[in-house]
Amino acid sequence: MEPLAQGASRVTGAAGADRTPKGAILLLCMLIGVITFVTFLPALEGGFTNWDDDTQIVDNAVIRHCTIHNLVQVATSGTGYVQPLTMITFMAEYRFFGLNPHVFHFTSVLFHCLNALLVFWLITILSRRIFIGLLVSLLFALSPLRVESVAWATEWKDILSSFFFLLSLIFYVNYHPEDRRRWYLGSIAALVLSLSCKPMAVSQPLVLLLIDYLHRTKISRNLALEKIPFFAIAFAAAVLAIITQRQSGAIAGNPYLSFVQRACLPFYGMLFYPLKTLVPLHLSALYPIPVHPDRLFLLQLYLAPFIAAGFLAAVFRKRKSRTLVFGTLFYLVTLLPVMQIVLIGDFLVADRYSYLPMTGLCYLFAAGALYVIEEKRHAHKKAGVALKACLMVLLAAYAFASFQRCRIWNDSLTLWNDVIARHPGAIAYINRGCACAAASDYGRALDDFTLALRLDPGYAPGYYNRGLVYSSLGDTGRALEDYSRAIVLDPGMAKAYNDRGLIFAEGHDLDRAAGDYHQAIMHDPAAGEPHYNLGIIYSARHEYDSALAEYSRALTLNPAISDAYNDRALVYCYKGEYGRAVEDFGRFLALNPGRAVTWFNRGHAFAAMGDDRRAEDDFSRACSLGLVEGCRALQGRY
Repeated sequence: MEPLAQGASRVTGAAGADRTPKGAILLLCMLIGVITFVTFLPALEGGFTNWDDDTQIVDNAVIRHCTIHNLVQVATSGTGYVQPLTMITFMAEYRFFGLNPHVFHFTSVLFHCLNALLVFWLITILSRRIFIGLLVSLLFALSPLRVESVAWATEWKDILSSFFFLLSLIFYVNYHPEDRRRWYLGSIAALVLSLSCKPMAVSQPLVLLLIDYLHRTKISRNLALEKIPFFAIAFAAAVLAIITQRQSGAIAGNPYLSFVQRACLPFYGMLFYPLKTLVPLHLSALYPIPVHPDRLFLLQLYLAPFIAAGFLAAVFRKRKSRTLVFGTLFYLVTLLPVMQIVLIGDFLVADRYSYLPMTGLCYLFAAGALYVIEEKRHAHKKAGVALKACLMVLLAAYAFASFQRCRIWNDSLTLWNDVIARHPGAIAYINRGCACAAASDYGRALDDFTLALRLDPGYAPGYYNRGLVYSSLGDTGRALEDYSRAIVLDPGMAKAYNDRGLIFAEGHDLDRAAGDYHQAIMHDPAAGEPHYNLGIIYSARHEYDSALAEYSRALTLNPAISDAYNDRALVYCYKGEYGRAVEDFGRFLALNPGRAVTWFNRGHAFAAMGDDRRAEDDFSRACSLGLVEGCRALQGRY
């Protein structure tokens, strides 16, 4: 099971022992691309879900305006970590195609096909066997565990980061110190791009060391020095990721796991992905940490370190096989950033985390298959034929399962119904309840939120979301209770402060409303809505300068709050600054041309400036939209 050649310091070609014609390689590439694309065709029919797609794409005001400020913002912010290149691509897609989910999904499917081709290229170079490269690329591309990364619009970052990660490895393999420095620089650049999509690529320098080990590269001072830029970049990205994750609250303890259980969790994940790849049944978009773990789960959790230790001991005993060591360590090294050594989120494992790491174990599987089919073909002819047939069946089963699973991601209700069928936890019910509320099915939403809180009474988002439904139904008393309960459980929940402030403002308790808005701003300085709401209070108090400052701040943080233009224009009118008022009314009307009262108010501003013609035009427009009596009265004056 050792298909590698014993020679050069760098393998720079894929010919090796196969010497396959270029035409045949091109046909194989077309085959990989077509099979992969067809397998994931159902993903193109999907829409956006409320599983991060709303905050990252649909409601993300930053991606809607390609301005210097927004470009800086996407370069310095993200959900849990910095991902500027991912956000810039979202910005570009929105700029040319708007919120068309089919475009976002098409991009993901297309680049997944490209990643499959890059895996084929990389593994063929490393193994010098076309068969191994082909089998690994198809196992990588078609596995049902890939569906989450491909069909989930937000996980585009995983696919794009992997694209540059694979390119970086390929550039490195083709690099030779004497005459191919451009490949070295290309490898560094690709690493930077990969990290700018997702920090999981911090493992790349260790993979470079594994490639040197696989190629029996002689250790030298230059070999060590050439890795320094890679390690420096990866270290900086890792530190930045930890800082931003801590600031966002993504890194947190879990009250349902003991110290021993916490220590077992990385080993549980280490074993989970190979088992699910081998038998991809009962997959889920969410594998929550159980609030009340049963005996079977605890048994699996406690046994995981011993099983993992046994597996690693077996690999160590066979350490003379560089293929075995390389494949195993490739898996472990690339999985290391997401092994939940530092607990991120409220879930045990995630299918998307296996996107690149499983390539290492697939490499082992393919090398073993080649050993049976080719190296022992004389002694085991029937075994070779049977194995080829089994591989065909396996790949067909993978493709069919992935094709079917893509449909799970069509919409939020379908997604969360599938999760609840497997893991009926609080988070799943909360998200399904949000989907029901978005469809104005408030009865089902309340049922789901209440059930979630029954399962986990300490889950603050459950109270907050139920409060939103009560507020939509006009039951402000219960909404106020739920918002307050959410704040007690999570004093840093800015949204709960903001929405409780709205209820106080509606009840004319402006002091308490202002206090809640200030709390919301303190806990989430990047949120624009609390500034806008605070501006409304200042306007009501005739504190116009303060109101202008808050409206302006709200628009800087979130230009999608178009009402802030309208309300700021009204303040300018109160101050007699009609020129500025006309500008803001214009900005609002460009986004909301059907608001009759704003045409009326701008007409009044034009009239105050002595521009009777424009005033009459605006009054006529307001009249045509339904604001009749006031407009006609003013039209008679001009």
